[in-house]
Amino acid sequence: MSTFSENILQYVLDTFKSSFYNCDAIEIDFGTNNDAPITIVNASSDFFQCKNMLDDTKIVWKNVCNQKIPFLFSASDVEELFTITETKIIINYDIISSAFYFLSCWQEYVSESKDSFDRYQYESSLQKKLNIATIPVVNYYFNILQQAIEHAYKIKLIPKTPLGNAPFTVCLTHDIDACFSGWKQDVFWALKHAKLGSILKIITNKIHGKDTWFNFDTIIKSEKKHQATSSFYFLTKNKGKSRIINSDYDLTSDKLKKVFKTIERADSEIGIHGSYRTHDDVEAFRKDIAKINMDIIGNRFHYLEFDIEKSPTVLQANDIKYDTTLGFAESIGFRSAYCLPYYLWDFNKACRSEVLEIPLMIMDTTLRSYCKLNPEEVFEHIQALIAEVEKFSGVLTLLWHNTSFSEYKYKGWGKMYSDLLRHFSNKGAWLTKASEVYFLYK
Repeated sequence: MSTFSENILQYVLDTFKSSFYNCDAIEIDFGTNNDAPITIVNASSDFFQCKNMLDDTKIVWKNVCNQKIPFLFSASDVEELFTITETKIIINYDIISSAFYFLSCWQEYVSESKDSFDRYQYESSLQKKLNIATIPVVNYYFNILQQAIEHAYKIKLIPKTPLGNAPFTVCLTHDIDACFSGWKQDVFWALKHAKLGSILKIITNKIHGKDTWFNFDTIIKSEKKHQATSSFYFLTKNKGKSRIINSDYDLTSDKLKKVFKTIERADSEIGIHGSYRTHDDVEAFRKDIAKINMDIIGNRFHYLEFDIEKSPTVLQANDIKYDTTLGFAESIGFRSAYCLPYYLWDFNKACRSEVLEIPLMIMDTTLRSYCKLNPEEVFEHIQALIAEVEKFSGVLTLLWHNTSFSEYKYKGWGKMYSDLLRHFSNKGAWLTKASEVYFLYK
């Protein structure tokens, strides 16, 4: 087995092992003739030696835990999942390479399909093509691996205690793109809908220093009802002369300093919202971080910009411990086909990165702008995804911008957030900030 193949196997196994207590001394034959008790047949690690595109004619579907799951490197589906001999258990489909394909975001690495923000497009993804965006396929591969290990080693793997001792976790996050210009958006909305009384109220509030987007107290109050904490990601650049408006606030202002204290008193978290075009530039991101002038460990890049080859290096070089950018802007779901935090793959070093990814799964603007949903349609749209996260005691990361708490332009979306918190709380979920997830997973 080549060193690169060994690294792939180790990366996938390390990700798998992060969910179990007693899973250290596991040996797998991944393309070599050895006496390991578990063998992956037709190992496809050589596929990753070059920038190969996936041959989708070699995708077969098998039923795993009552869910149809794609296996990426097989031309035939005639074999059962396992073949059991006297000395070993053989897994007849290459779940290691299939898991690596998704976890590493290999399809993004080889793709040239980018939008105007240099983002990989959901329309180009295998998730879109196979209609599996809301299925955490890698978790199903790991279910197969768990069965194989338990049979081969005659043990029962002990799952790690779920975060917060809860059935599943909801990681609550807010990107703060703007907080002083909501009145303009709301007045425009009111004019468009002939809401003259609303215009007077909005302008009067603004004269008295109140803006519908400056609503941190409202967000925190809503979360406190459910003993929840959350993460707030702030931009460090304001609009200046840039063609891209980064923010409408100054982090050094007295108002923002008071906001930071409010967030800290609520035991919530302040993180950085990496500015436009810092996702692929180590020095630009370093200058960004310097402006926030506080100890931070977490990031989400503005506009969900992320270069799977460059961004892990940018994050690690700047001592960012976790990232929570990886979600599709255009769709809810699992961009890396996994519903738990995991360490990113470093394409430059061909090994595991030291940056933990807490994948983004549901964003308000996805639901509103791309899916064209009204607030009352949200629950039905996300139910299947919630069920999958719950099935695997996963971590569902939710992004709700502060702008969505306006009761004018975005009327009903603030209430929708409160309804979601109540729904998750009633299910027994742990509602918490991203840094708490990081410290329990690192």
